[in-house]
Amino acid sequence: MWICKKCGNLVEEVALKFDHVPIGGRSYPVKAYQTECRCGGDLVHAMRCGMCGEWFADDDLTDDLCAPCFDRFYNADYALAHDAREFLYYVFGDEADKILARELKKRKRDEIEQAARAFYREVL
Repeated sequence: MWICKKCGNLVEEVALKFDHVPIGGRSYPVKAYQTECRCGGDLVHAMRCGMCGEWFADDDLTDDLCAPCFDRFYNADYALAHDAREFLYYVFGDEADKILARELKKRKRDEIEQAARAFYREVL
């Protein structure tokens, strides 16, 4: 899948074109991909966000998540239920967010994703 950086248009397959390159007096076809959208913007490889499923340019994803999902997924406010978060702030004060971020980085990605999905189903 490909996406236009300018207009956001999704293209399932890019068209192939063959340029002919002269080598040693003969002309050889060279396969090239379409790199421009109808609007004039650049087509880049696209991937789905691992959480919301929307399509984004590869370089717009961080850990396979779009920016809004990344913020929700790694934000301490969404990582813990309200009571647990209040307890951590009571015990650790302003350091609670730093401790949570450090601990989340230690966990396996699959484990965190599973917990986050379960949490979102209950809260949202």
